Amino acid sequence: MFKVEELGPILKPTDNLFENKAVLNPAVYQDGNNVHIFYRAIDEDEDKSRIGYARLEGPTNVVERWSKPIIERDAIYEVMGCEDPRIVKIEDTFYLTYTAHDGKNAVIALAESKDLKNWIKEGIISPQLTYDEVGEILREEHLKDQYAMFESFYEEFGGKDILLWEKDAVMFPEKINNKFALLHRVLPDIQVVYFDNFEQLKSRDFWIDYLNHLNEFVVLENRYWFETRHIGGG
Repeated sequence: MFKVEELGPILKPTDNLFENKAVLNPAVYQDGNNVHIFYRAIDEDEDKSRIGYARLEGPTNVVERWSKPIIERDAIYEVMGCEDPRIVKIEDTFYLTYTAHDGKNAVIALAESKDLKNWIKEGIISPQLTYDEVGEILREEHLKDQYAMFESFYEEFGGKDILLWEKDAVMFPEKINNKFALLHRVLPDIQVVYFDNFEQLKSRDFWIDYLNHLNEFVVLENRYWFETRHIGGG
C-alpha cells in the first residue's frame, strides 16, 4: 500500500554547548518548501533542555540552524528544562506548547509568535493544582483506578504539594465552534479541553470545574498491552 524510505538522521548534536548531548522530539511546521523544526536540545554539562531551531528545504536539507536556543530556560517554572515542543498556526499566530520542568513539577507552557523567530512566553497553561487538592474530585468522577495510582505515585515522589503532572499538549490547528481545543494528558489518559482564550487556562476555578467533569473529556484510553502504564500525545 505504501513504501517507507529510511533517510537517516536529519539533525545531530553539535559543538554548541546547549545541544552537545542530544537533539530530539521536534515540533515541525511546513511552509511551502520550508520545514521549520523546533527541537529539544540537551547539554552535556548540566543535562538540561532548551529548544533549538533549524530550517530545512526539500525537506531534509538543512539551510539554517541557530547556534543558540530559540526558547531559553529563563523562567523559574522551567529552570530544569524546556522540553518536547508542539506547534500549530491558528489564523495569523503560531502557538508553541512545551513541557516546562522545574526539577519537581512538569507543566504545560505556551509561547506565541507571528514570524516563527520572535517568541513571547505566555506562562503556564496547565492546572496549577496539586494532586492533593484534586484527588477527591478525580475519585468522585468514577475514573479508572489508575488515576488514583498516579496521585499516590507522584505524591510519594514529590510530596503533597506536587502539581498535576501534565505533558504532551497538542493544539488543534483551527478553532472548533469558535473555541480553542487542546489535547493534554492528566495521567493515564488523553483528554481535550475547550476554551475561549488562554487566560481561562490560568484560572483555578476554570480547571476545578473542568476536572469535576473530566470523564466527559477523555478522548483516548489505553487498550493494548504496550500501553499498560499510560498513553500520551508524544
